[in-house]
Amino acid sequence: MTPTNIYNFNNAVAPLNTGPMSVFYELGTIYKVIFIPKGKMFTNTEMLTPYATLDALCKNNTIALRAFPIGDFIDFQDKSTAEVTATTGYGYMQYITDGKPVWEFIWDQGGMSFEKVMKSFQGLQNSYDLLVIDRDANVILGTDPATATYALKGFSLEMIYSTLIKTNNAKEKTRHSTIIALKDAKELVERHVAIQLDPTQYPVYNLQGLYNFELSLVPSSFTTTSAKLKITTGDKHLDLYDLYSAALVTATASIWSAVTDSTGVTLSVSTIAANSATKAMTLTFGTSTAAGATVTVTPPTVSALTAAGLPGYAGAPIQITAV
Repeated sequence: MTPTNIYNFNNAVAPLNTGPMSVFYELGTIYKVIFIPKGKMFTNTEMLTPYATLDALCKNNTIALRAFPIGDFIDFQDKSTAEVTATTGYGYMQYITDGKPVWEFIWDQGGMSFEKVMKSFQGLQNSYDLLVIDRDANVILGTDPATATYALKGFSLEMIYSTLIKTNNAKEKTRHSTIIALKDAKELVERHVAIQLDPTQYPVYNLQGLYNFELSLVPSSFTTTSAKLKITTGDKHLDLYDLYSAALVTATASIWSAVTDSTGVTLSVSTIAANSATKAMTLTFGTSTAAGATVTVTPPTVSALTAAGLPGYAGAPIQITAV
């Protein structure tokens, strides 16, 4: 899985040689980007197997350490700001500072449901850096960490926000877009690192994010010792009961966890069973909790769900109240 090519350009202390322009990398159409945890730097060893490294990051059990691929984009608008220059009183031009790369990515797959997903990243520019996936050249594009121990980091971000939805006007489909601003143009122009892989063996465009493993309580079903939980995905549009109830029953109950919020006491999950009447999973706890108490149920980790036969899913805890 060793990269085919690594194009690494660092700050020059003197003009670089011009040479014949016969070997070069040019950024292609951006169909996908990846949000990675802020400050994440990939070691030289990790970048010997970059596809496996990024794939594992996208499936990390801990959400704070997870990467999030975003795409497919169907259009792109460059909204970068211009360089700042000034003219002196004598008429001489002076360069002041670089402009800022500002990119608007337009998408339609996922529709209104995915709009909620993208809104969840709004304003989190201090929590994530950005890698660009170049499908045309099969390249992972980032920037140089400027230390010999590390080979790649993401671009620093200054802004993430989703624009107001432009609704269907009978001539064009409803349009969704997200705007991403890079903090430092030099990271892109002067210090970029482009890791190119074999497109046949390791198509970087195939790097995917996880589906949401959504939990909701069947009304009035938590009776101090057991609770019935519906499991859905896609903003509750797709019920996963028929697909995965058998796999979840076969899995051990220990991959679930629960805690009584007021006391912090752990409620062990003793059994998990399929309830066909409500198309829900019944979790039975090893000990009871008081009526009116709230309990936080944490779903299995990404790796536990994969082992149980549900690959590609990740869930968030749910708070339920006993009746």
